[in-house]
Amino acid sequence: MKITVLAPTFDSFSPEKGTAGEIITMKGKAIKYADQIFIGDIPIIPISYSDDEIMFQIPLSISKGKVRLSIVNNGRLISSTNYFEIH
Repeated sequence: MKITVLAPTFDSFSPEKGTAGEIITMKGKAIKYADQIFIGDIPIIPISYSDDEIMFQIPLSISKGKVRLSIVNNGRLISSTNYFEIH
């Protein structure tokens, strides 16, 4: 019997802007199986997740500006098309 496992996808995030310490929700199919999650170039650890949703806190050490959110799966980087704005 052959089992096919679909790779995680990253479809959206909310809110679109925030400050350090706030919570961001990322959505995508099987996203909890991503190998790594990033805000800009900072790796993050989820505080909560389900198959299709990950929640994490914006790191307190992050600089203001616009960054992309991304996941890595099997060495493949999948980044958000929109920027997240940090105030």
